[in-house]
Amino acid sequence: MRKLLCILLAIALVPGLLGGCGGSPLSQEEGSVFRVGGITVDTLSPLTAYVAGSLEIFTLVYDPLIRFDEDLEATPSLAESWEVDEDGLVWTFHLVKGAKWHDGEPFTSADVKFTYDLMIEYDVGYSYS
Repeated sequence: MRKLLCILLAIALVPGLLGGCGGSPLSQEEGSVFRVGGITVDTLSPLTAYVAGSLEIFTLVYDPLIRFDEDLEATPSLAESWEVDEDGLVWTFHLVKGAKWHDGEPFTSADVKFTYDLMIEYDVGYSYS
């Protein structure tokens, strides 16, 4: 997804860079149109989003406990490892050491508990890979 975003950004910027750097302007046919696609974002809160575009942004901004690879295998992210009990009801996550929030505060298990408690209390949230 990040590669695609970079490619699209490069495609959008190249015509402006060529024209603005003293190069010859790109030839255009009469009535030609250049369109750039975009996405709709309703919020930057992962707990209140409903628009699919917001979920795409979240995958670039927020780190989950685990991610899923192209084979849908769980891979570590903020959790370096995890165990699931026999009945599948209790999951124990071992968090990465040294992760911090944008303000420099350490990321802790209390943060994970707070988020899940909030999701349960208000019946909100989403899942992403």
